[in-house]
Amino acid sequence: MAINELIDPKLLSSVKGLELLAREIIDSYLHGSNQSVRIGHGQEFSQYRSYEAGDDLRMLDWKLFARSDRYYVREAEIESNISVRFIIDASASMAHRDGAYEKIQFARLIAATLGYLATQQGDAISLYGINNQDIYYLSAKQNRQHFYRFLYELIRIQPHGKWPENKRIGRYLNQSGQKELIVCISDMYQEEDEIINILKLLRSEKNEIILIQLMAQNELHINFEHITALQDLESNEIIQVDPASEQRRYNRRLDQFFSGLKRKLLDLNIHYQMIEMNESLDQSIRDFLKTRMKLL
Repeated sequence: MAINELIDPKLLSSVKGLELLAREIIDSYLHGSNQSVRIGHGQEFSQYRSYEAGDDLRMLDWKLFARSDRYYVREAEIESNISVRFIIDASASMAHRDGAYEKIQFARLIAATLGYLATQQGDAISLYGINNQDIYYLSAKQNRQHFYRFLYELIRIQPHGKWPENKRIGRYLNQSGQKELIVCISDMYQEEDEIINILKLLRSEKNEIILIQLMAQNELHINFEHITALQDLESNEIIQVDPASEQRRYNRRLDQFFSGLKRKLLDLNIHYQMIEMNESLDQSIRDFLKTRMKLL
């Protein structure tokens, strides 16, 4: 049976279901690729020496050359564990449904799968589920019991309200001082770039940030032919619309939304991937992991 056939709302709403799906997705990916995979950078160079004739040019550190104007070779390589921080957008728009699934259910499975992978490779994981009514928080640890606690907290996250003022959540999201991979899962519906600004604050030379944007098919391809009114999920405002003009306006604004978002993330050196809810979720996660392997 294909993994995607196992994915149903009940499994996405239980700790055992999340664990089963996460394990199956990762194990089948590793079996199919015949290689190991890491969610983050797992190696660091701990020692340098001056370049000598005959050394492998691939081991030259060009950043160090730019600073010192001298050639150095990276000589020793050590395994380095990292901390993986998951930030889940828990605002009301994450309750948006496409078919049988809500965005928050997809967010849970993505975080569970990547959290399982991080735990298997010895990395600590932490969790933040954020809206202006609740902040779900789990500090970083690395062990099997903590992974189950991580799954339990994922199930507890319920979408309400909107993204809070950043000054309110700053004390929770302060940089830890250690090497981190930060994975933010959101649909990126913002009022004034508040999510972008939080990611900007968390960006540093020590850590790396990935944004996974969840979008539903019924958001990307709306047919306005029979639509005369729209309601905002977060403000509950209802507005009347003209179908033909609204179709053109919506398509134009959607293009502007994605191009503007990608430009801002590129400027911040934040990696971006969109996952569409109509696609096979396990395949989307596999595609994400393949992309990660190319970047590491």
